[in-house]
This record gives sequence, C-alpha cells and structure tokens, in this order.
Amino acid sequence: MNIIFNDYDGRDSYYEKIRDDYVVWLGTNGDKQTNKMHELAHINLGTDVEEAREKIVIMAMKADIKPEMIKEKHCEIIDSFFQVWNILEDERVESFSPRLFKKHKTAMGKTKTEKDVKSTPIEALLCARFNRDDLIDWHVKSFIKNSRLASKEKIYKLTEMFCRYYVVPFINEDKLLYYGRNGIRKSYK
Repeated sequence: MNIIFNDYDGRDSYYEKIRDDYVVWLGTNGDKQTNKMHELAHINLGTDVEEAREKIVIMAMKADIKPEMIKEKHCEIIDSFFQVWNILEDERVESFSPRLFKKHKTAMGKTKTEKDVKSTPIEALLCARFNRDDLIDWHVKSFIKNSRLASKEKIYKLTEMFCRYYVVPFINEDKLLYYGRNGIRKSYK
C-alpha cells in the first residue's frame, strides 16, 4: 500500500482508494499539514466513503420525508444526510488524536456565528464540532460527544438519529440547503 499526496485547486481535502493505493488530494482550505493528518486518520481508522454512501441512501429513503420532497429533492436529501455522517465521522477520527487537531478546531470555531447555527441543522452540528457551545444546545452537542472514540456503526446510528430529529423536519418544512462540492451554499427553496 502506498499513500500519494497531491495538491489540487478544490477547497476541501479528501482521499480515494485506487487499487491498493491511497491518493490524498489536498485542497486550498486550511492548513495542509493538518489536512494530511486528517486524511491519514481516515485511512488508518478505516473510513469507507462508498459504504457510507450506500447506507446513507437506504437511511434517507427510510426517513419520514414527505413524498413530494423526495420526488423534488432526492439528491439534495441524500447529500444532507451524507453531510451529517461526514461531520460525525470527522469528529470520530479526530477524537483518536485530539491534541493533534486542537488548533484546527479552535481556528474553525472562530469562523462559526449565530447566523450559521440558525441557518441549518447541519451548520448547528458543525458549530458543535468546532466547540461553539455558546451557540448550540446540549442535545446537538451530545451527537458530537457520542461520536468521539466511537465505532463506525455507532456513527451510522448517530447520523440516523440526528437526521430524524433535525434534518427531516427541516426538509419537510422545505428549507433544504445544499452545499456543493465547492462549499458554496445553494438554496433549493
């Protein structure tokens, strides 16, 4: 197994497995060294994005979402569920080396505002992840706390619960927002 690091002009870093090798694509957001360590943590702890996508589709289709919303916004709904999983999975992998990511989380926390937390449940979860406890309630924070040092299966259960409590009602109120791969927020209302 080889790990190959590449820079690219996208915002977010990610990795992909190609045969027996891992390719880490380092985006322009954040500190490159922190991004490398984050992606290596995913590889080391066995994050499987393809498996997650399959489970997320099933989870979203089982959710109590209005049929007209599913028909109109199928892809956006799945993307929203996936974003929740991704936030919880990121917290899980970083929790195994908290000192390594403390500076990163502090810096990211400074970017979060009250406006963010009120915009979507996904933003509220990000505020919880980046320790903006002053902006969120204990219930949202509990999802982050419960994802620390958790198993991959527990992350799926937490994702499903968070989506049931927060994302599904948000979708059913037709307030769905979608974040494209480039991180730009788009409203589908």
